Amino acid sequence: MNLFKKILFYIFKPLNPIDVHQNRSVYSFSLFKRVLRLVAGDIKQIFLIPKHLVLSIISLFYIIPAFFVFFLNYKFIYVNFWQIGAPPQEVGTLVKFLKLSGFREKKIIFLNPRFISLTAETNKLYRKKIVVIDNFFLYLILVPFLTIKHITIRPYLADSSHLLSKYNLVNKLYEKNFKTNEIFKIKKKRKIFFKKNY
Repeated sequence: MNLFKKILFYIFKPLNPIDVHQNRSVYSFSLFKRVLRLVAGDIKQIFLIPKHLVLSIISLFYIIPAFFVFFLNYKFIYVNFWQIGAPPQEVGTLVKFLKLSGFREKKIIFLNPRFISLTAETNKLYRKKIVVIDNFFLYLILVPFLTIKHITIRPYLADSSHLLSKYNLVNKLYEKNFKTNEIFKIKKKRKIFFKKNY
């Protein structure tokens, strides 16, 4: 990633869907919690607090569209697309969970913009089952929806280090109900590619 892309990445990537405290995954920090952490000496919050504030304000204008998203039964999955290894585990587990909960796969939306993502190659695999947004400008339009709780699912249950993790339970129930543990079928050539790159 060149310098220009790195700058855009840090400006336009969303806040972490899960934060880390004392080497353990925790709920993503509230604005108030970020201020407290800044006071306690967490300097990076200087950059994250303005982003959090801007996204919160913008999301107020998305409340009416969010009602339509909610009643049409669409769901955004809020997954860390900038960490190699996160999407393969978290996207699959969240899609399994939503499928078990009665959601149609084609009403599940994953934002993974090719321009700033480190894992965009996996989009070819995911879009066979779910809606994947990899256009950067469309991503910018949709990203405020990730801050609206009732139309977004964060990867707490898919993160094996989180206190609320249901990773093993979800995979066990999915296999029991659908007689397979595979949600995204990978062809042999692609399996080799993912082993080499991920």
